[in-house]
Order: sequence, then structure tokens, then C-alpha cells
Amino acid sequence: MYGLAVSLGANGPVGSQSSGPTEIRLVIPAATTLDPIPSIASVEDATGQRVPARMIIKEDSSWSIGRARTAWYRVEQSGIRWPSDLRVRVRLPIGLPRQGVIVPDSAVVWLDGKAWVYVTRAVAPDASDASKPAEEFGRREIPVDAQTTGGWFVPDGFGDNRVVVEGAQLLLSTEYQSDVPHE
Repeated sequence: MYGLAVSLGANGPVGSQSSGPTEIRLVIPAATTLDPIPSIASVEDATGQRVPARMIIKEDSSWSIGRARTAWYRVEQSGIRWPSDLRVRVRLPIGLPRQGVIVPDSAVVWLDGKAWVYVTRAVAPDASDASKPAEEFGRREIPVDAQTTGGWFVPDGFGDNRVVVEGAQLLLSTEYQSDVPHE
């Protein structure tokens, strides 16, 4: 949803860097089934970074049957650069909180129409060969039904394994290097 950034008082004009709290007016379309309106939100600044906001005013819902509803949120953080056109993206939490991790886009490689990430896992050191690494890489398929800004939500996480966030394409190339015929 999009809201309208409104700086009240002497906080400076929208489109510049805020020097104090900023109020966001959010109009929720009548066709949106969002009840109750969440008391917290996140708002994207001009660079796409999310900043927290809390509701300060909600329109009385008895007035709004068949009409759009309005809620006001306050961003307390100062020093935020707002978009010059006043429109800001507002994200509201809906549904129950889910456990999981966000995998950044840089960690995802695509192969045969599926999304994969590489994870590292510790291996027992080999006393006879000190040159063997203490960890190894493995490829794991991830679901792609929950895309987020800049990544993918993976509900079950990866246990004790760490996700490789840089160099995943290189690992995929290395994995398939033996399949390329040498001349």
C-alpha cells in the first residue's frame, strides 16, 4: 500500500531529510479486508530502506462501511530522506507471525527452473590430511512462493548451516565443472 508522508511542525519539507518525526497518512481501500488495522508498520524511505512506524490515529470504523479507511502512523526516526513525490510504500503485517529466514537474492542461483542456495556445514577434521577444509558446501532447493523485498522467505530455515550469500554462482559453476568436456 502507499501512504502520504506529511511532516508536521518544523520538521522540514518532505523530499528532504527529516529533522524529526514524520506522520504517514495511509488510506486503506474499502475492498481491502484488513481488520483490525495493524498498530505497527514499516515504511520505505527514498532509498528503499524500511523504517518502523506506529499507529497514532485510526478512523472510527463505524463511519467507514463501504468507504476507504484512514490510519495515521508516526515514524520517530529522524534523518530519513523521503521521496520527492510524497508517496511512500507502507508495509503492514498481516496474519500470524511465521518463523523462518530471509535469503538475499545474491544467495540464490537458478537451475532447471528451481531456486537453490548453497549452505556450509562443518565436517570433522581429518587428522591425516590437514589440507582438507573444516567445512563443505551443499546445494539446497528453496521455495519461491514467498518473495520479499530483496530476497525470499524460507519458512524452515537451515538449522545449524550457514547460507552462502556471495559467490553462489561460482559454487554452481565449480559443481558442474567436471561435466564440461576438456579439449
